[in-house]
Amino acid sequence: MNLYNRCRQLAKKGINAACFLIIIPSYLRPKKEIQKEKIHKILLINLQGIGDIIETTPLLTEIKKHYPNTQIDYLCYQENGALLENDVRINNLIKRQKEGIINNDFLKTLKQIRKNKYDLVINIFPAQHSALLTVLSNASYKLGNLYSTASTSNNLKVKRTAKTWDVRENCKNIAEQLQIQLADPYQPTLQIPKEIEKRINKETKEKKYILLNPQAQWVAKQWPNENWQELIKIILKEKKQYTIAIIGTKADKERTELLLSPFQKEKRIENWCGKYTIQELAARIKQAEVMITTDTGPMHIALATKTIGLFGCTDPNILVKGNKHIKIVSSYDSCPEQLKFNHHNEPEDWQQTQMKKITVKEVMERIMSFN
Repeated sequence: MNLYNRCRQLAKKGINAACFLIIIPSYLRPKKEIQKEKIHKILLINLQGIGDIIETTPLLTEIKKHYPNTQIDYLCYQENGALLENDVRINNLIKRQKEGIINNDFLKTLKQIRKNKYDLVINIFPAQHSALLTVLSNASYKLGNLYSTASTSNNLKVKRTAKTWDVRENCKNIAEQLQIQLADPYQPTLQIPKEIEKRINKETKEKKYILLNPQAQWVAKQWPNENWQELIKIILKEKKQYTIAIIGTKADKERTELLLSPFQKEKRIENWCGKYTIQELAARIKQAEVMITTDTGPMHIALATKTIGLFGCTDPNILVKGNKHIKIVSSYDSCPEQLKFNHHNEPEDWQQTQMKKITVKEVMERIMSFN
């Protein structure tokens, strides 16, 4: 482990220890029994990525059903909240501007939460910063993850559960504490505004699309460009009725242009990088015949359609297992420990070592198996 990563780990341990000291008094107070009739305002806290937000939607749906006349607010990071804009299940979308605890944005967010006087605050993901916001929220009822002493934020009598990083399992466990049964915790329930769906449907016309998402924030999650290029050649040959579209953000456009450089004259390939908002992209993904993707936020959006997920240094069992729409291509089982992602540090080797083990043949076999 290099010095930089060692310093990061030590810094995080120091922050965790400080947070634990702040949270300790919450353990000394008597635990409460929740009284449903006293709940009029609920806040869900999820300060994680787009994929984690999508995985909370089954819980959001059921809470709305069980508390139909209750104000339900949702706290997330600004860059990830666009997917929930105008969602009829949410009264107010609160967006943090910055990550972390030691900044003015944290204090501003806490002040807003306390001002809103929530009856129930739910910390969906077991992280220190969201646990602190929950504990300090002044809510009558506080419900957090159910297994970790260091980052829990409950003041309720709850049943402890086995440790998991699977957001869907955390949502299922939290729902049980509220005496709510999730219809299907593994199936996202995104709500795309009707006007967006209508407009995207009009744009589609007669074209049928296969979508490719070669993007990933970390190099270790990316499949090599030469593999994508080989896959594109095979799809163009074997799937002549389909147009191929590459998705991504504006920041991905340059890398995508490099990937597509051998296909400049090919009319059946479109570059959508930066072309659509996240909700428009969700509507596009919904219409696709199939989507082939790395482990990123768009993969979770795609889980309502036919999806092929490529996994190297992340575990598909805690991300997509149980979803009926996805076929997994994974080299994760043979992934060396130092390359595996976890929730404390990135892998030391940022290269595509694991993803290179996934062959084009494997991916193409998954595509053909959907027929």
